[in-house]
Amino acid sequence: MKSRHGLDEQMIVSAGTLPDLDEAFSRRIYGFETVTDLYRWSSCAFYLENLKTPMIFINARDDPIVPEPLLPFIRDFASSHDKVMYLELAHGGHLGFYEGGFLYANPVTWLDRALVGLVGGLVMSHNKLSPKSEACSLSEEDEPDLIKTSAFIYTDPLEKKNILI
Repeated sequence: MKSRHGLDEQMIVSAGTLPDLDEAFSRRIYGFETVTDLYRWSSCAFYLENLKTPMIFINARDDPIVPEPLLPFIRDFASSHDKVMYLELAHGGHLGFYEGGFLYANPVTWLDRALVGLVGGLVMSHNKLSPKSEACSLSEEDEPDLIKTSAFIYTDPLEKKNILI
């Protein structure tokens, strides 16, 4: 495997950043000429226009893998496309990683709280928009579209403040 892919163990173990590791290992294993080619292939930026299903993007500004300078692209996409929602939180890391200490992580992550807040907001919006007397007799065309291009205000219980998204 090392010779087939041109891997250098010293480069792999001494990689100090994710791009260094991608240069030493990932791009070689997956057959890309450059790390830029790997990143271009793996970026959602080239596939977003093909979305047909309503989508909710959830990002944290302290994500070490998707840093804050990359977020405006998704914000702009969400604000200009119907049935796309963008939720951005100040904290949360990458993929809803656990919070707290190494040995005693908080079992409730930022992603758990964000999803509860999001679903709660959608339910409240649905209840507010639904006719009171005919709530069960709505046809499919009459149902409110709850995933639209929109901003979302999330109250982070740890920060005790509203975040306008």
